[in-house]
Amino acid sequence: MGSDSELNRREPGSRAVNALAALALFGWRGLLRLPTFLRAVIDWDESVYLVIADRWMRGGLPYVAAWERKPIGIFLLFRLALTLFGRSVTSIRLLAVIAVWVAALALFLIAQRLFQSRRAGLIAAIAYPAFSLTLGGTAANTEIFFVTAMLLGVGCLLRGADGPERVTWAAVCGAGLLLGAAIQIKYVVLPEVLFFSAIMLVNERRAIPRVPGSRQAARLALFCVALALPTLLAAAYFVSLGHATEFVDANLLANLRDQPALRNLAQPLLESMLRWLFATAPVWAALGSLWLLSGRMPGMGGTPAALAERVLLAWVAVAIVESWLTRRFSMHCYLVTLPPICLLLASIARSARHGHDRIGRGYRRAARPRCGKNGVLSVDPGSPQARAGARRPTERAHRATPRRGRRDLRRER
Repeated sequence: MGSDSELNRREPGSRAVNALAALALFGWRGLLRLPTFLRAVIDWDESVYLVIADRWMRGGLPYVAAWERKPIGIFLLFRLALTLFGRSVTSIRLLAVIAVWVAALALFLIAQRLFQSRRAGLIAAIAYPAFSLTLGGTAANTEIFFVTAMLLGVGCLLRGADGPERVTWAAVCGAGLLLGAAIQIKYVVLPEVLFFSAIMLVNERRAIPRVPGSRQAARLALFCVALALPTLLAAAYFVSLGHATEFVDANLLANLRDQPALRNLAQPLLESMLRWLFATAPVWAALGSLWLLSGRMPGMGGTPAALAERVLLAWVAVAIVESWLTRRFSMHCYLVTLPPICLLLASIARSARHGHDRIGRGYRRAARPRCGKNGVLSVDPGSPQARAGARRPTERAHRATPRRGRRDLRRER
């Protein structure tokens, strides 16, 4: 894959175009989410988060003044929104718009980086806000926010796409902090964090001949420390205030004791999967059509794009399993499947366009008249000219044709 500088050289003014794309995406996301500003209540969960954040602003600690089993990160985000935009429901609506906009920007940059195509980035960035509304994404749920943090972390890790030696210490630290922040918004993101950590480890192992082992070990240690830091800070905050018991109960024990029995999960799981397939049917229909146009299945081949598609397919599988961990099977839990699906859509759309261009170039070459034996122009039998019966050579070519060639031509007529 080419570097960022190479991409900028191929596409002049890319920074300006990216800035315009960012503004357009914000307007697109705001337009899609505009009806949510007219509703005071959309989801029970966001109402609980809002109450806890409001109590926290008045001096009441989470898990003490008001109880919820979620990590402290979601309450901190809601408190930040109330502080910046005012104590109203509109504040969390605006916070959700910003979160999804940042996620769309991250998808734009990730797709552009993976597939070396701004068009692919725009497809992924436009698709994610639109399809998120079909999976309960109108409410300001935890998935809206931890998906954003996770995508930003993945963007930092993606700096190693050209080789782990290009990953800076700041990128490693930033990726760990962002993925750790995602954990402190909702613990179910752990499978995806482990998935991307494994990818980072494999990428580091591939660079053993180029990068010293001591440097690899130091970077992995930095990543692990940054990953654990948000959780350690949250625990230290409650320990310092004398409420360690409440923190452990809400963050660990409550999630272990309040789980439905496994024998009762088969029917809800099947129903939720059917609802997910129905809600994402337009995405799969678009993917199927583009697969047919591209003439290949995703992940097939040895190109960097095919390798990226295989990783994306594995990401979809991990995200589906992740959405089942709460054992509640709500539709908004499946929002975590949208980023890899949108990136797949962008990749296949790019492949389909390239395949269409190749077909068009071949079609035009077939339709172009060619000089045959004795100087007589010949037309490919499969070209539009042959199907239309256009066999007459041009006047200029006729004058240049030898007499024997003219007799052959009259005989053919």
